[in-house]
Amino acid sequence: MNTDVSDSGPLCGSTGHHLEVFVAIVDRNGFAAAARHLGRSQSDVAYAIEALESKVGIQIFEQSTYRPTLTAAGRALLLEARRLLADMNAISQLELSSSTIAEAELTIVTDMLVPVVHVANAIANVQSKFPTVNIRLNVDAPSCALNMVRRNHANVGVLSAQPPFCADIQTICWAEHEFIAVAAPSHPLAKARRLVACDLLGYKHLVSTQTRASINTHVVCSNASDMWTVTDLLTKRVLLLAGMGWGSMPDHLVSEDLLSGNLVKLNLRALQKSTCCSRYSTVIAWRREWQQGPVARSFIEELLPYAG
Repeated sequence: MNTDVSDSGPLCGSTGHHLEVFVAIVDRNGFAAAARHLGRSQSDVAYAIEALESKVGIQIFEQSTYRPTLTAAGRALLLEARRLLADMNAISQLELSSSTIAEAELTIVTDMLVPVVHVANAIANVQSKFPTVNIRLNVDAPSCALNMVRRNHANVGVLSAQPPFCADIQTICWAEHEFIAVAAPSHPLAKARRLVACDLLGYKHLVSTQTRASINTHVVCSNASDMWTVTDLLTKRVLLLAGMGWGSMPDHLVSEDLLSGNLVKLNLRALQKSTCCSRYSTVIAWRREWQQGPVARSFIEELLPYAG
């Protein structure tokens, strides 16, 4: 905290340190005792008083006495010094309390490429700590989710990375994910041991318009006539499970389907350099100017164990 005193009285421009030394000398009845109390050298204490006297233009202590004795002007100055120190302490307490009082509301935004289950678990843990706080969660397309943070419509974003970020956005790297090319086990491509580009011709390639527009991960690996566009990943997953085509999905959305055998990972090693099988990063993001409260800090801390 800045301890410069900007009052209109005679202490205008004096520092809080000088005032603390002044009051300590009076309360401890001596320069040496004040120095011990403040953890400073006696010369530092003497210099602080000289600086204060020079600033206010008066003599604070009588020079003819062994013990520090206030002059008439010094006694008047002491009252104002105590008042200003009390005011500065009150401001410090106010600043401290503002950083420790729980926010009334926290708005979180994430996108479809982020494992929402981890976000939900973090929210549940935060809600148990702060049961009266209203927590809002929005799930949107990646570009829209980032804009919610930038436009102050959301406090914290858990987002698929879209670097470079603007200078006004602070980020923490969270987790790495990848797109996996999959199909239903009944699909002809699922039976192939190794696939090359020409093997994909004639089979419907399911593509999500939102992810394709937001992250360059879905460059089509087949003819345009073979592409089937869907608006969201959940619809795409349903169509994949129904054997309506093949496509790339975020690993976290199909991990259980792969374990259960409802979907099969396609062997596209010949196409590894293609963006059909891209990796992508996720980040925790917020505006640099935003002052985090305890609820937001708790939410971010709850997310960190899922980093990787």
